[in-house]
Amino acid sequence: MLGCVFNLKSQEVELHEFETTNSDTIIVMDDLDGRIMLVDDSVSYTKEKEKFKPNPAKATWCAVLFPGAGQIYNRKYWKLPIVYGGFVGLGFAISINNQKYVSFKKAYGDLIDSDPTTNSYEYFTSRGYSQSSIKNSMNIYRRYRDLSIAGTVVVYALSIIDAFVDAQLFDYDISTNLSAEKRTLHVEPIIMTEQTHNTKGIGVYCNFVF
Repeated sequence: MLGCVFNLKSQEVELHEFETTNSDTIIVMDDLDGRIMLVDDSVSYTKEKEKFKPNPAKATWCAVLFPGAGQIYNRKYWKLPIVYGGFVGLGFAISINNQKYVSFKKAYGDLIDSDPTTNSYEYFTSRGYSQSSIKNSMNIYRRYRDLSIAGTVVVYALSIIDAFVDAQLFDYDISTNLSAEKRTLHVEPIIMTEQTHNTKGIGVYCNFVF
């Protein structure tokens, strides 16, 4: 049958599962020093259900091999729309800017060559583009395309860093409640006395236990 284990340590209670060899319910208590006290010798302790804790190295490799895989491994699924949204947006920007860059590049090349049959520039000249404005537009969209590519690399690197840091600090307590268990902050006013000149003053006493 199944029994229960209560782990009482630093005011925390954990429930574990174990098997017994008879029909009685066995209660096993853990004292404050972490030592297990078995009530019955017939208890066959099987295994403790471990709390999930990601491995930083594994999370990093998952993020390197496939973007977003590190966040999935860390079980931070809410970050996936941010990661993939960044890639989709930057991928769209790369595609659009590259298409415009190629169009202006071809038009500028046709405009400066001596072949009368290459006249793709007429599409832009009919809309008021001059030779210099076609060249400037070509350079601008090339720069936008390159910046979009650099942004994609940055998002990829940030997703790797986020996966590593998230796994490293997975069980780090970032609670803002300073009066929570295991961590207390006491602030109280005090009256200070200076013995030499027999003078008194008011101060603040702080005691932070963590």
